[in-house]
Parts: sequence; C-alpha cells; structure tokens
Amino acid sequence: MRPRRLWSLALALACATFAVSACAGSTNVQELWRSPEWRPGFQHVVVFAVSKREGVRRSFEDGVVEAMHRAGIRATASYRLFSTKGELTTKDIHAALAKHEVDGALVAQLVAVDTSERFVQSTPYLVTGPGVGFYSYYHSICGLVYSPSFTVEEQVVVIESNLYEVATGELMWSGLSATIDPNDVDDAVRSYAKAMTKALARGGLVGSAAVLR
Repeated sequence: MRPRRLWSLALALACATFAVSACAGSTNVQELWRSPEWRPGFQHVVVFAVSKREGVRRSFEDGVVEAMHRAGIRATASYRLFSTKGELTTKDIHAALAKHEVDGALVAQLVAVDTSERFVQSTPYLVTGPGVGFYSYYHSICGLVYSPSFTVEEQVVVIESNLYEVATGELMWSGLSATIDPNDVDDAVRSYAKAMTKALARGGLVGSAAVLR
C-alpha cells in the first residue's frame, strides 16, 4: 500500500512548489511512490480519466493517447473499449483489457484546482555605459527603485495519476502533476499529456526507453 501520509503532504505542498518552479501553461510531474516490484516497460496502456463530463473525459484520454503514440508507446483511450458511461464493472473491465492485450492502466483524477499568488519583486538595477548621461541614469534607476512590487495570481490544476499492472491489479507507480495557469481545458490536457508521457517513459514504466524531447 502506498503511503497516504506522503500523498497528503505532497498535495498540500504541490500548488506552492509547482507554482514557483513552473512557467505559465507548463506541467510538472512529481513522483510520489513506485512499487519495489515494478517491472519496466508496459507495452499497451489503457488511459482512464475519471470525470462526470463526458466530453472532457474523452478529450483528456485522447490527448494522453496521442502523446504516448508520438513517443512510440501503444495506448488506447478507455472510452473506445467500453460503450457504457459512468462506473464500469470489474468483469467488463477485465474482459475488455484481456481481449485487447492491455498490460498497464493509467488512471487520472483531478484532485484540486487552486489559485496561488506569486510575488514579483521590482528589479532596482539598470545596465549603464558610455552615452548614458547622469540625469537620464538617475531618473531611470529612481523609477526602478521606487516602483512597487506586486503579486500575480495563477491557477494551478493538480491531477493524481496512478499506473496499475492489469494482470495483478497492483499499483506500480503514483504521481501528482500540476499545470500552471493553462489557457483552457485543451491547453491543460496537452501540457499534462506531454509531461506525463515523458515522466513515465523516462522512468522506464511504459514502452521503450524513448523519451519525448
């Protein structure tokens, strides 16, 4: 069982940590836990997005699958395997995944949408040199020194992602991702898909050792 205390602590720190380290529109992925029994290289991954909004779920799954395909990883959106909407039965899931020879399942869930404030300090420094007169320089640096600092509000979208081994149903990997100030849902999906695929490929958890650039 993964340590829930670690997960809770990571979630509490995620918004602040990612907001400092990421640029607007980008996604960072933080590994929370990895099974000591994990075996590298799932060859066919099914992507499950848990959402009541069917359009968002399908768009999310398609986005992740597309990013995995670009990295040379075989992947399938769950909605393409199941006609039933909402929660599926264990029997139906097992039968469909066995039929399509799926060995890994990536399950993603939105866990937080928060707003963080980033402090921006004015920069009291101006490069000078020949040709810059005393008065011009003096008034320029006064404008910098006395300009007020300010804060910028940024939206942080945090998603929990778990990678399971289908044959045993065991959790192999768990992580949190945070997307900073996305323009819209599509932007958030694209950023998440690329970052998550890169993180899983670099860790040897899916496909080959190929990594997105």
